Formats: sequence, C-alpha cells, structure tokens
Amino acid sequence: MKSEHLKSAGMSLKISIKYLVFALYPILGIYIILPGITLGNLVLLLFFIYKLFQAGKVTIDTELIVAMIFFICSNLFQIIINSDVNITLILHNTFAMGLFLIVTLSMTMDSDDDFARLYKYLKIVSVICAIALLFQLAFWNIFDKKILLFIPGIERIAYQYLDATIFRPGAFFTEPSHLAIYLLPVFALSLIRKDYFFSAFIFIAILFSTSSLGIITALLVILWHFKDFLLRRITPKRLLLTGIIIFVFLAFFVLFKPDIVRFAFGKLLTIFGKDSSPRLFGTLNYISFFRLPEYVFGIGLNQFAYLVELKLGITVMSTGEPLTNYSNSLVFSFISFGIIGFAIWIFLLYSVVMKLPKGYFTLGLVFLCVCATDQVLFNHNLTYMLVILRIIKRTGGFIPAREIST
Repeated sequence: MKSEHLKSAGMSLKISIKYLVFALYPILGIYIILPGITLGNLVLLLFFIYKLFQAGKVTIDTELIVAMIFFICSNLFQIIINSDVNITLILHNTFAMGLFLIVTLSMTMDSDDDFARLYKYLKIVSVICAIALLFQLAFWNIFDKKILLFIPGIERIAYQYLDATIFRPGAFFTEPSHLAIYLLPVFALSLIRKDYFFSAFIFIAILFSTSSLGIITALLVILWHFKDFLLRRITPKRLLLTGIIIFVFLAFFVLFKPDIVRFAFGKLLTIFGKDSSPRLFGTLNYISFFRLPEYVFGIGLNQFAYLVELKLGITVMSTGEPLTNYSNSLVFSFISFGIIGFAIWIFLLYSVVMKLPKGYFTLGLVFLCVCATDQVLFNHNLTYMLVILRIIKRTGGFIPAREIST
C-alpha cells in the first residue's frame, strides 16, 4: 500500500514538473543555447528522451506526424528542384522542423494528462507575466526608464521594438505580440472556467501590451463567449452606454498617451492600407518570380527574403518595412510549401479546431486568429498552442464536454 502511494506521489510530481516546464517553455524559447536550439527546446528535448525510456502507455499524434513528414520532405525536395535556394538555410530549417515535431510530441505523449493541473500552472505564469508587464509600464511612465526582464548573459532572439522610441513592454518576452499569444489561450480558458476576475486581470494586461493581435482577438473571444447573453440583453440604452465607455477609454489614451494612439492607428493603416502589410497579403506582392514548380511545391521554409533579393533585388517592402521571412502562417505556408503545403496546413488547422470538445471553440478561435496574423511555422508559439489544444482534445478539458454549457 505504501509503495503504491509513493508511486502515485512520484507520478504526480513528474506531471507537475512537466506542466511547470511547459508553462515556462515559451519564455525559455527566446534564449539561444546552441545554433538552432533554444533553451526551451533543449528542456523539452530532454523530456522526450526521458519519455522514450519510460514504460507505460503513450499516445501518438499521427496527424501532426504525417503533416510534418510532408513539410520536411518538401523542404528537402527544394535542393533537387530549385538550384537557387540557399542549401544551408534548407538544412538549418529542416533541422528546426524536426526539432519542432519532437518537442511538440514530448508534451502530448502522456495518456494520463490532467488538464486542470496544466491550467493551474499556465495561470500562475500568466499572473507573473501580467504583473511584470504592469511593473515595466509603471517604470516607463513614472521614471521614463525601460526595465528589461531577461536572463543576463544568455543570447536571445532580438526584436526591433526593444530599441524603439515608444517602449512597448512585453514582460519576459521580446515582443508584445508574443506575450499576447501566451496570454490569449489562458484568457479564453479562464472564461470557459468562469474565472472572470482572473479573466479581467489578464484582459487588462493584454490591453496594456498594445498588441493589436492580442486586443482584437481578446475582444472576439469575449463577444463569442458572451454572445447568447448579449443577444438576450442588448438594448439601445446599453449600446449607448457601451459606446460612452469606449469613447472615454479612447479619450484617456488620446489625452495622456498620444504616442501610443498614433502608433496603434499607424499600425492599422499599414496593415489595411493599399500596400498591405506582410501580416495580411503584402508578401504576395513579391512572388512575381514564381513559376509552376514554385506554385505547386513552394520555395522552402524561410527562403523568401533570400530569393526575393536574389531574383528581384528587393530588400525593403513598399510599406517601408524590411523584407523578411515574415507573413501570416496561411500565406507563408503557400510561399514555403506551395498549394499542396497550403492545403495540408489548412487541413491541420481544421482538424485541430473542429475536434475540440464542445464549449472550447473560443480556444480554437484564438488559434485561428494567431495563425491568420502571425508567422508561427514552426516555432515555440505553435508548439505552445498545439500542446494545449491536443491535451484538451484528448482529456475533454476541465470537465466532460457534455457538462459544459458555454
């Protein structure tokens, strides 16, 4: 009896450590330990190796494995069909794709996952991130000083906003949108859990991150979650009151934070302007060198900026932004892997979202919004979201799906 108790306690401790490490994974994913390997990937890789030597039942995500085998083979196929590709980049990104598959599988192999416990650790880290963001914001506004919360002495992925005139705090992340991507699934889950006080706190943090992706997606999640309530209770008076509240909120920023307002509206004009930003379809303006093979098979992952400069001599987009390997994942899947790869990526998105238990569509909505506006192929942000979605799919989430009414 005692040995069984110790065994159960040991299993519980192992699961807790796994979830804590996973909750920290997107933060650790910004630190580069070895070429092509981040601290986050190294930790999950060790978990994968450990799991291989453990006895017990495991689950295999066959859909993800099949899709990734195609993407990896398609990427390597570029060496044969396209003499202009950068072979070093091909090999580097193929390795990164294989690593993505391994670390994602490492967190979804257990058959005894406890989603409520995973949510607890995600919630703890989210609270710490939100407090850190507000701390950074307070220092910036009171003392005009940037506080960067990174581990010193370790190389990290760099982003331009850190040197910008307008400081956009990202807590422990290098970019506000990455903080928003971390908080959004936890925000959606807190609404499903009806943990509304926590939801409000996280929503405030998303607002102050100034991430357009975060703010718009959070509002869509709120509208979807409360749609039945809103349709029952909506009246002209309440619409007017809501409009006044929004006006007062915007007026506060216009009066006291005009730089942030100019930045936000400038960003929206860039995204939806006539030239179109790379977040939407702007990247497609630079594929005039595509022939039939490129349309069918793409040009390989992260080859876009290299080939556009090589073929067209362009390094800066018409919007004034540097031409980089960036677009939303839908456009980038087409550019990287052609029509075939685009179709497979769409199927993968569909299978992930449509197979969620009833009541969890808001989480699927977050996933779709992120994929439609951010380049997540195949990075730690995609691993983070896929693991949460896959564990929910397998366990049913917090409680049996039939008991969830929202």
